[in-house]
Amino acid sequence: MSRLLSSLMFLVLSLSATAQFHRFVSPIDGVYGRDFIIVNYVDWSFSGASDYQCGTKTYDGHQGTDYVLKGFYQKQNGVDVLAVDSGVVTYIHDGAFDEETSGDTSLLLGNFICIKHIDNYYSYYGHLKNTSMTVAVGDRVSPSQKIAEVGSSGNSTDPHLHFELWYDSLYLVDPFGGLCGNDSSFWIHDEVYDTSFHIWESGAWKGIPSLNDLRHRTTSDTGSIFMDLSSDTVSYWNLQYGVHTGDVSKLNWYCLEDSANYNFSYSYTYPQDYWYYYFSSWINLEGTRRYSTSVFDYYLNDVWKDRVIIYHSTIGIDEIGQKDKFLFINNELIFQEAYFMVSVYASDGRLIIQQKNIDSSFRLSLKDLPDGLYILECKKPNHISALHKLRKM
Repeated sequence: MSRLLSSLMFLVLSLSATAQFHRFVSPIDGVYGRDFIIVNYVDWSFSGASDYQCGTKTYDGHQGTDYVLKGFYQKQNGVDVLAVDSGVVTYIHDGAFDEETSGDTSLLLGNFICIKHIDNYYSYYGHLKNTSMTVAVGDRVSPSQKIAEVGSSGNSTDPHLHFELWYDSLYLVDPFGGLCGNDSSFWIHDEVYDTSFHIWESGAWKGIPSLNDLRHRTTSDTGSIFMDLSSDTVSYWNLQYGVHTGDVSKLNWYCLEDSANYNFSYSYTYPQDYWYYYFSSWINLEGTRRYSTSVFDYYLNDVWKDRVIIYHSTIGIDEIGQKDKFLFINNELIFQEAYFMVSVYASDGRLIIQQKNIDSSFRLSLKDLPDGLYILECKKPNHISALHKLRKM
C-alpha cells in the first residue's frame, strides 16, 4: 500500500506565524476513528520526515494534514468539508477527475478551495469531489459551514481531505502544537494523535482483489458473510492503520467442519510504519466444497485482532430458499423433506445444534437460544449443502 501523496503548492520554509488567530473548528464532518483518520501531518524536518510530535505520521516535504476516508464508497455517499473559521472565499478550482489512485505529483491539489481569514491567514482544502462546491469566490463563510465534499482529485491515491494553513500566503503554518512543532494548537478541539493499531474494516473477497478493487469496494463487509463461491479462490482483506516497523501479521484460515485437514497460515513482517494499509491474502478452497464454513483469524504480533467467517455453498445464496422445504414458525423449524444432516450455527461460526438423518416429520426448536441471527445448513445425502439465514426474535 503506497502512502497518501499530497501536492506541494509553495516552495517555502514551514514557519509558525505569531499574529493573533481564532481557534479553528475541524475541516471535516464526522468522528475520528469512525468516519476518518489522520494519516499525514506537516513535515517539520529539514532532513527526512518528522511530524509535530516527532513521529513518522508524515513524509518528506508534506505541507498539510490528510484526513482520510475508508474508501471510495464513503466518498460517493458524501463527506462534508467545513470552513475552519469565518472568512472570504478567494479562489476555487473545480472540474478535475475525483477518483484518482495513482499519486501523480503533477496534478497538485486537484479541486480545491482557498479561504482568507482574519489576521491574514489562508486555509486551503484540497482533493475535493468534483462539482461538490457549495460556495463561490467572494462568498463569506462561517465556522463549520459546508463548502464542499471529500474527493480524490489531483495528486491523491485514496479519498481524503488535504488541509493547509498559510500566513500571508507566504509562510506555511502547522495548526497542531507538539514537541517538535508549535508551542500551541490552532484548534478548538485537538484530534487525538493516534499511533495505536486498529482494523478499520475487513471482509472476504471472491477471487484475488487488486489494491484498486479494495479501494473501490461498494460497501463494508465485516463479521459473518454469506457468499456463493463459484470460484475456488477466496481472500481475506482488511484496512488497518497503526502498523509499526517489525510488526508481524499472521492470517490463519481453516474449514470449520474439518480444520485438521483444511487449514492455512500466512505471515508478513512490516518493513516500516504504516498509517493506512490494505492487507490481503488468498486461499484455494478446492477440496472443501462439501463443507459450508470457512474461518479467517487475523493476528498482529501473535495477538488475535479480527475474524471473518464465510458461509458458502455449491448453490447460489439467492436460490437457497427454493431448494429446501421447511417452515420456521414460532422459532421452531418444521422440516417437510428428509435430510442427511441439519446444523445450526451462531453468527460467529460456533456450531449450536446438529442432527443427522432428518425425516419429513422432524421438528427442531430454537426457543432456548438467545435472540439473534443464526445459520441453518441443510445437507442432502449427495453432500450438497444449502444455507439459510434465520432471525430469532
